[in-house]
Amino acid sequence: MKIAHVYAGVVNDPITTFDDINRHCISLWADLCFCEDEQSRKLVESLWIKINKLTSDHWENHTYNVGITHLDDLEIDESLVPNEPYDLVLYNPVKYDLNGAEFRISEPERKMIAIGPNPDPNPLKEFVEYTYDNVPQPQFFGLLKNCERFITNSSAAYYEAPYFLKPEQIILIGNRNKNRSTPKTLETGASDKIVKILKEFLNIIITNKEVKKNDKRQN
Repeated sequence: MKIAHVYAGVVNDPITTFDDINRHCISLWADLCFCEDEQSRKLVESLWIKINKLTSDHWENHTYNVGITHLDDLEIDESLVPNEPYDLVLYNPVKYDLNGAEFRISEPERKMIAIGPNPDPNPLKEFVEYTYDNVPQPQFFGLLKNCERFITNSSAAYYEAPYFLKPEQIILIGNRNKNRSTPKTLETGASDKIVKILKEFLNIIITNKEVKKNDKRQN
């Protein structure tokens, strides 16, 4: 079985989520690593050199700087956008600290639209009544594009939000995703690059299998 890892090499400094550890472990198992920028690609390369004792030559055709996929096939649906100013809240629970939420809301300045988090245990339930448990991506983009402020501890603060909002509108709270490494640009098209590389990789595997079959027949 072959493994391809998307968003390899992303880090939080210091490590603030278990995702960091899992992400790097997957990179060490993977046959192909797709990275969001050159910094991430070099980090994956250095991991292999240090842990697996392999030279960078081995990874010349196995680590790729492809950019981000977040904004590929961008669709915006504004059907959930209210007719009054609002703040958009997306807060994901912190797995390693369930004794209390890092975030409490009291007397909000304006209407608040809160979207439910990922399915992890959620310490925020006692503080926030969710407007929507979940929304499709186009509707999320519509809400994000039109909000006064985006209050979050999600990585969306670094990827999707800067495409729509000014820096002062993005309010990052808590420690989750704090100091996350992020790409220098928000260029689209990573999905097409990944598909192209995967096709080339699979063609090489098929070709090598055919060569081995022919060698056996000749012997």
